[in-house]
Amino acid sequence: MTNREIENKLSCLVKEERRITTEILKLLNLAESRKLHLEFGFSSLFDWLVRGFGYSESAAYRRIEAARLIREVPEAEAKLNSGVVNLTTLTKARAAIRAEEKRTGLRVSRAEVVRAIENKSSAEAEKTLFQMFPETKSAKFNIEVSEQTFNDLKWAKDHLSHTLPNAGLAEVVAHLAIQFRTSAAKNRRV
Repeated sequence: MTNREIENKLSCLVKEERRITTEILKLLNLAESRKLHLEFGFSSLFDWLVRGFGYSESAAYRRIEAARLIREVPEAEAKLNSGVVNLTTLTKARAAIRAEEKRTGLRVSRAEVVRAIENKSSAEAEKTLFQMFPETKSAKFNIEVSEQTFNDLKWAKDHLSHTLPNAGLAEVVAHLAIQFRTSAAKNRRV
């Protein structure tokens, strides 16, 4: 195989991968609207993707978040399909939008945010989002937990879904920390 043939084949496969990814996201939106995960015995769409389809937790999260943003900004589908945006930048955009809306109580223009991250790498998109929403800057850290702790966090996430709809594990941990701090403060007053 010549170098040109490798490049051409790779180009075709990347385009096909984008098309398939876009189709998966559309199906995820349809499945979520019908709550299919419940029909198949899974507690959440996330759980269905991880345990039912074998996605890693981060891959499942990115697909769910990107699917939801595509549902909110239909033109983002064509941008994803053409490579103007990708799963990671869409996921970062949706997280920034949610954080800003939570902070201000005001609705953010999703289409404007998607336009702002077009043709940007993950790092560039993150910088753009920080410039758009400087108050939502957060610290980033990774932790390794036991399977039991992870299952406990997923249980808490499922049981807090009425309070924290569409929350990720980071939001659940933050919510639990605030509850603990509030409880501890009340107990000290007694």
